[in-house]
Formats: sequence, C-alpha cells, structure tokens
Amino acid sequence: MFISPDKKVHMAVWFLCNQEPFRILANLFGMANRGTAHYCIMQVLQEIVGKLHDEYISWPHQCQYKFMANEFAEKNGFPDVIGCIDGMHIPIRPPANDRDSYINRKEFPSINVMQCLTIV
Repeated sequence: MFISPDKKVHMAVWFLCNQEPFRILANLFGMANRGTAHYCIMQVLQEIVGKLHDEYISWPHQCQYKFMANEFAEKNGFPDVIGCIDGMHIPIRPPANDRDSYINRKEFPSINVMQCLTIV
C-alpha cells in the first residue's frame, strides 16, 4: 500500500500535537491498521532527527561542565547539575480554587517533576 509523503507528514504532525493512540490515527488517516500508522510516523520522525540531530543536539565538552553547573545553581538553586533531561507527573490533590491549572494531558491533577543530569 503506497502512502504519500504528505500524508505521512500530516499524520506525524497530528500525532505530535494530539498524542492520540496509533489505532485512532490509523482510523483517522484511513490506514489498514495501527502498525502502518506507527511505521509511517516513525519514518517521518527518523528523517527529521537524521537531518537536524547534529545541528540541534549536542553534549557539552567536559571543560564546560563546571561553568554550566555554576550557572544552573545560580538560576535554580541545585548544585552540581548541568541541566534537566526528563520529567514525570506526580499525582496530587489540587487546590479546590485552582484545580484546572493542575490537570495534565492525561486529565488527572499532577505536578511535573524534573530529573536532573548531575556531574559525576
């Protein structure tokens, strides 16, 4: 089954914006199954990463670690950290007067907690 590059790009953009399951994407874009939708999206994302990786993703040199850690500590109060790399949602009981501000994309109240990359 031939799927046009335009359709693959549209599907990938939709996936990135809406984070819907592949089953729903397959139905929405007229695919035979969710595996086809997944394959098309991964093709687009791999192409983007392959072309942009070297320009936008880089690790600092070891000589930059201390400077970055000092700068991060001054701004955020965390010593020996050079940056945040991941996060997770911790379920909470939100304040009654501002519940909507704490609802995440999965529709439950949470606080986003970042994990940090530390100097070893």
